[in-house]
Amino acid sequence: MKIINQTHYVTADLRAILLRAADLALKEDKRKHVVVTVVYGRATGSSGCATIGGYHARIRISKRHPRPDSFAYVAVHEYRHLNGWSHAEMKARYSLENDLARYAWANALPLRIKAPTPTVRPGTLEKLTHARRMFARALTRLKRAQTLARKWKTKVRYYERKHAQPLAATSPESPTRDDGRKGGPS
Repeated sequence: MKIINQTHYVTADLRAILLRAADLALKEDKRKHVVVTVVYGRATGSSGCATIGGYHARIRISKRHPRPDSFAYVAVHEYRHLNGWSHAEMKARYSLENDLARYAWANALPLRIKAPTPTVRPGTLEKLTHARRMFARALTRLKRAQTLARKWKTKVRYYERKHAQPLAATSPESPTRDDGRKGGPS
């Protein structure tokens, strides 16, 4: 089972609850293919969604007031959907109030918040290496721009001459060659 944790709770704690719930409701052959995504919900309890007969479940848990027993209940419910059960087939087990006592074991498991990762501010040496790298990039961009300007300047000169040349070739003052053709002396 793959667990994608998008909350601030410790993934190992969520995994412990989800695996225990999988022991209660999920078929053995489906376990290694199931992907459970844990996200925040709007309410104080838990909720979820899963495709009937599928492999993906999304379970929402409260950010401020999590209830591990409610989370376990929703996990079992969604696992039953993954097994192919519809709500009509689960009607005897669908009432949260009747079933919640069965999941009191989840309240005994820890549900800790991850320790915040300290942010390290870059020191002078890191800033210096970054500044040197950015300066080298700027020089490279400058050289490329100069090369591009030189290339287009050459093309402009070429086409200006090409544009001026036919006018000179058709004018009556253009010199002729000894053989009578237009152009300069041969």
